[in-house]
Amino acid sequence: MNGATLRWALAAPVSLYVFAVVLGTHTAWTPTSVATLVVLTLPLGVLVTDRLGDWWFVPPALLLAGFLALVGISGGVGDGLGPQVLLGVLAGAPILVIASYGRVRVSSTASLGALLAGLAVDAVVLAVQRGLPTAPATGLAADAWSNVLFQLVGQQAVSLRALAIGQSIPPAPFGATGDAVFDALAVLGLFGLLASWLDGAARSTASPSLARGATGRGSDRIPLFPPPSVGRSGARSLVVAVGAVLVFEVAGALSPADAVLGVAALAPIVVGAVVLLSRERGRHAASPLQ
Repeated sequence: MNGATLRWALAAPVSLYVFAVVLGTHTAWTPTSVATLVVLTLPLGVLVTDRLGDWWFVPPALLLAGFLALVGISGGVGDGLGPQVLLGVLAGAPILVIASYGRVRVSSTASLGALLAGLAVDAVVLAVQRGLPTAPATGLAADAWSNVLFQLVGQQAVSLRALAIGQSIPPAPFGATGDAVFDALAVLGLFGLLASWLDGAARSTASPSLARGATGRGSDRIPLFPPPSVGRSGARSLVVAVGAVLVFEVAGALSPADAVLGVAALAPIVVGAVVLLSRERGRHAASPLQ
């Protein structure tokens, strides 16, 4: 199994779990919400064949753009079809995440951003599902999903405003999933990302031709965006990055009001910078001019 497949295989279960949780909710589905869900699952075709390439993503992109435009114009989802489309979007978002991550899985750098963005989308969907009222005998209507979503978005905006002006921060609904299974699967996805980097470094070290960017066949084929050549110095950088993340997490646990911004912004920046520097270091080491 190459690094790209490993990254995708370990990151996909967290979104599959969120998708299963949404489908398991006792909801009154409508033809509109089901059709929206189907449109958002079309990009899964990119995992089967490259015949259409990024065209698989055109239908959901048009759907989401049109829906957001209508929401912006009307100031909300309104009644009728709006909440039904929103329900389909919430249900299909985890599947769209899986397809998007699968599309960029050949790039270790893009996979980092895609995984973080995908986990954010999944956390929002899970938060909405967690905030739903107890399902009646007839099932939750689409209006219940839209009401909970906009309520949570409002609460999140209040928390961010309090953070920005230095006030006491109320609980942020999107700040924690409250789901141990989701947390464990998210860690598994991050572990798969790190494992694929180390696998790519081992392959580059074992084969000088691969380090120079030569291509082969099968699982040893080097993609357009190869994994970063970590090496000894890069491994130390990764240790420093992981240590920085742990420091942010501990600081957040001790004093959330002072450290939440660092956890949210600085940790991904540190990890992203280390990845970019490692790739640049590997590129210079493989250059025949060095």
